[in-house]
Amino acid sequence: MATLVAKAEKIFQDGNCLVKAKDNLYSVAGVIPEEIVEIEETHPEQKTATLIKILEESPYRIQNSCPYYGICGGCTMRHINEEYQRKLRCEMLLQMFAKFAIEIPDFQCHFSNSDGYRCRMQLNSGSLRERGTNNDIPIQYCPVATPQIQKWLNSTPLESRPFGRTNIFGDIRLQNATEGLCIATENKKNDISYSITGKTNHKIKNKVKKRYYGTVSSPENKCTVKISATGPGNINIQKNISFDVRGFFQSNMTLLEKTITLILNASSPYFGGKALDIYSGSGTFSTFLGEYFTHITMVEHNRDALVYAEENMANYSHESFGLSGTRWANGNNTKDFQLALVDPPRSGIEIDVLHFFSNSKIPAILSLSCNPVTQARDCNRLTKAGYKLKKLHMLDFYPQTGHIESLAILEHI
Repeated sequence: MATLVAKAEKIFQDGNCLVKAKDNLYSVAGVIPEEIVEIEETHPEQKTATLIKILEESPYRIQNSCPYYGICGGCTMRHINEEYQRKLRCEMLLQMFAKFAIEIPDFQCHFSNSDGYRCRMQLNSGSLRERGTNNDIPIQYCPVATPQIQKWLNSTPLESRPFGRTNIFGDIRLQNATEGLCIATENKKNDISYSITGKTNHKIKNKVKKRYYGTVSSPENKCTVKISATGPGNINIQKNISFDVRGFFQSNMTLLEKTITLILNASSPYFGGKALDIYSGSGTFSTFLGEYFTHITMVEHNRDALVYAEENMANYSHESFGLSGTRWANGNNTKDFQLALVDPPRSGIEIDVLHFFSNSKIPAILSLSCNPVTQARDCNRLTKAGYKLKKLHMLDFYPQTGHIESLAILEHI
């Protein structure tokens, strides 16, 4: 195919840049805004192109320091210097809110180290996945991994690593594992969701699959971390939080502690009342809020996570519902919450939960999000229901990528 020369424009969350050439818009990896580049169209229907040559280089371009960069499915911004990366992620978040013309009275950005931060990883038989394929890439080094995971990668040959999907959590805060490392493997050969059938011995998906698998604590897969945060009055608070290493947990502990501190300080005007935590997971935030609120209601569809939430919240007045946000909102008429904390999946807050907020007029909503597109959309809906955005925090949980997390503080007016 013929090559095209064009100027790179804005950057997307996947780390690719928008490049406009001959009235077509292309998504191109490895490019920095304002660079003049030569590209080759790869998928006309998908409007993607491959970088051939940089004709005018950005002053923010640096030499990548990872041998797997551009091959594995992880980092997407290692060719951009740290300061400019941070600026781009802040701008991406602001652009999403600008689309809805939402006024932001107070905007703050919070950062951690760009490497050595990632405490949770998933490997496939000891390897990472190649970008855009199901091929495995054996690795001995990952610059974003914590020292605990890095030590394991360096010292464990590929042939000695567990077979199957392997979940690793490694951090200095880990309390119940040697050398700050917890590893659990799900062996696909024994996966109950598949069976071998027919003369060809092909795997097929079982027609019957339990919605919840286990819903009991698994001691061999249990992680307990000591998390520190700062409450109002500059009081240091430490909590032991337990979770299953096979489930979801935040991957940047430094930013998690900063986020908890932000949540506690934003919640302080409402201390002494009742709080709602929707999409509560293992109850990390609820456990800290339990110090200040008379009662916590947790809603989480993953009942396995709620097993740990119950353990973490044992010393506080609370109740938990193993339901989706939609089912809970449709069956609940409670209106006496002083504060709601929501931490939804990338798809955003369910519409029935938004309707519940609109009807109940909870004084304050703290919206934690891993997708600025859906967060801006949901905040727009809440502002139309009588809420006002007071603060927006960009939380840089995943340096070296375009992934953005953020915390929006809304109050009913």
